[in-house]
Amino acid sequence: MSEKLTQATFNIISNGLHGIAQEMGEKLVRSAYSTIIREARDCSTSFLDRNGRIIAQAQFCPIHMNSFGKVFEAFANKFDLSTIQPDEGLMTNDPYSGAQHLNDIILFTPVFYRDKLVAFSASLGHHIDTGGGAAGPNASANDVYSEGLRIPLSRFNVHRDMGDGLLEQFIRINVRPPNEVMGDIYAQFAANRTGEGRFIEMLERFGEETVLVAPRNCRIIPSVWPARRSAPSPMAFTRPRISSTTTALPPIRCAWR
Repeated sequence: MSEKLTQATFNIISNGLHGIAQEMGEKLVRSAYSTIIREARDCSTSFLDRNGRIIAQAQFCPIHMNSFGKVFEAFANKFDLSTIQPDEGLMTNDPYSGAQHLNDIILFTPVFYRDKLVAFSASLGHHIDTGGGAAGPNASANDVYSEGLRIPLSRFNVHRDMGDGLLEQFIRINVRPPNEVMGDIYAQFAANRTGEGRFIEMLERFGEETVLVAPRNCRIIPSVWPARRSAPSPMAFTRPRISSTTTALPPIRCAWR
């Protein structure tokens, strides 16, 4: 199919990609064990192309948005991600590699379509404990080692390293509530799998070339709340319910290059 898209098709795909990221976030919130993700929604989700360029992101915790691209760049500098396999993942919380504070764990998982790497799902959750001198952010810490467990840039095999594997057991033994922390990490896996499934559905519907071309033809303009003279109604911040059959979401605003 030609790389020349109609504006209608372009807008449908752009909004569909944003819908994917938003549904990923809702999946993360509803699957989480801890109240900080389930109630405070201190998490974020994003979708990247095969080269690590962000093509969609959900509006949950905006301060997280500056990390996905930089952390992916750090992974790409350390590993040859062109060789990543479907059962692998990437995880870190290291602020010296572009992440946030140690409580924010970032997870990337690859998306394959017809045995070809096409994209990456990404999620970030604030975890209630990462060890260290206190649960949660340790205000009395004098150095990063006192703040908690630092997970280096880790490329891992999900089936080998999670469950009874080294990565999960290493995390479990270093945190106070291991079931809640790992429950939230598995919620991130669930969110990423949701993004993978929805993206493959889009590829099947519109064609691989059309969907993969669309993000390269737009520049994402972050959505902002309109200026108001008074505080907005609480209803203005109500988030839509997400179902498997609808993507009726606030649109991502794109402009033609």
